[in-house]
Order: sequence, then structure tokens, then C-alpha cells
Amino acid sequence: MGRWLLRGVVGFLILGAVVRGGGALNLWQVPNFRPKQSVSECVAEGQRGYGTGVARALGISPEQIDARASAEMSEAIRTLCRTEAARSGRVSLTELFRENPVAYRRLCRAGMNAALSARPDAFWFSSRAERTHLLREHCQLLLKYMGDDQSTDWPRLIAEHPDFFVLACGAALHAELARDVATRREFTAGALHRISRRSCRTGLQRGVIDTSRSRSLLDFRTDERAWDDLIVQVAR
Repeated sequence: MGRWLLRGVVGFLILGAVVRGGGALNLWQVPNFRPKQSVSECVAEGQRGYGTGVARALGISPEQIDARASAEMSEAIRTLCRTEAARSGRVSLTELFRENPVAYRRLCRAGMNAALSARPDAFWFSSRAERTHLLREHCQLLLKYMGDDQSTDWPRLIAEHPDFFVLACGAALHAELARDVATRREFTAGALHRISRRSCRTGLQRGVIDTSRSRSLLDFRTDERAWDDLIVQVAR
């Protein structure tokens, strides 16, 4: 069975546009609010910055962002720009988001909707229940673990929410295993689903998967041989 074993887990990209698109979904490209901006100036700058960040993460041009997602971004940014705190630049973006959670969620979901529109295949290897869970918790967890510099404390997030990690890791591993024709002949789609999720969960529990220095949801380290052996063990 060695021919279908995964080589290089950190390279998983199947969910990249959805759960790993750092600039877009971690909101690093949200407007750099400046003092004395008008609402319209704030919105224009914010839309330009966030749209560029989303597009860069997806590998497309800003003009290719889905029109509905673009409108959602604009409305969310407008809500933020109506606050004096945003236009004065006296608070960090993290503080601003926490003081305006509805606008933050709309902005985060707009980025996710843009990603899903650009990458409709991103969730092929996850169930409807898994997709719902992942999408529901993504924005909520990002804000909870967001630092003052808008970076996400991924090691802590994963440690405290292992199920969320397993959703993404399992779908990515499933996609990787399913690429091999021989693997698809040997295992049903249901079996690959179980193998991938169980491998990710067990790997995390046993320390085969190391997320202590993770900079995104699927940025983790493994000992290649131990990881391969674990997948074979689970498959058997």
C-alpha cells in the first residue's frame, strides 16, 4: 500500500482558498483606517485593500471576485467605517472587530463566499455536515484567537478546538489519497473518508502531527515515516 502514502503533508492545498488563505480570511488586508477620513473615503480604501487581499489569496484579480461577495464586503466595510473609532484610527482592528462583531462576521463571510465562488471544488472531500460546521465556526474562531496585530494564534486555536482542525486536515488528506487511481480502486469513498479523519485525529492526539508552530490551519509538522505508518495502520 506504500504507493498511495502521503508524501509531504504541509503541502496540502485543496482547502487553501477556504481555510488557509491567510491574507483574505485572516483579515490582514482589512482597511488601514486613517484619521480624518470620510465614510466614503474609508469605504473606498477598505474595499480596495480587502478586495486585493482576497484576490491575492485566491490567485485571481480583484475584478474576478464574485459580484455578490464584493457587495457583501462593501456593506460590511461601510458599517465599520460609520464608526468614529474606525475613522479616527485610535483602536486596533482587533478591538474594532470585537466592538462590531456583526460587521466583522459579514466581512469574514464575504471573503469566504468569494473563496467558495472562485474554488467550488474546495469542499469536494467533505460532507455537508462538515462544511456547515467548518463555515459556521471559522469566522468565530478567527476573531476569538486574533491578536492585536490581527494574526491568529493557530497553535492555541488547534489545541483548544481539535475537531475544527480535524475537519480541515481530514478533507485535505482525503483529497490527497483520492488522487491515486490504485487507492480509489482499493478503497471506497466512505472508507477514505474514515481513514483520513481518523488519521488526522489520531496523529494530533499522539503528537505525530505537531501544530506548536502553526501559522495557518494546515501548517503543521510531521515525522514523515511516523505519519506514513499511522495512515497505513488506520487503513488496515
